[in-house]
Amino acid sequence: MYVGKATKSFGKECFTPHKLAKCNEILADYSKGSLVLFLFESPSGKKAPTYQIDLLENFLIQSALSVNDELLNIKKTKQERWSIRGIIRSNGTKASKSAKAAASMLGL
Repeated sequence: MYVGKATKSFGKECFTPHKLAKCNEILADYSKGSLVLFLFESPSGKKAPTYQIDLLENFLIQSALSVNDELLNIKKTKQERWSIRGIIRSNGTKASKSAKAAASMLGL
């Protein structure tokens, strides 16, 4: 429902009034279920460069948008205009056998 990044401490980023309002909005829209938070950390255990964090955030937002058009993010939500029929951004087009094979090969 929302993709965000933390370039400061976890507490300073995740528990801001803006982020808590997003969580409350999500919880108010659903009568059942649980809020789930996924966290990704730098594999080295050290702070990743800001540009890498930004690239990851872009990727996650675009990936989330491809399966959920109700994503609450406002920034970085302009989707690419290109597509590969049956593989990515194909607007419900049924995938051909070769498209399924290509998607499988790419891990999509």
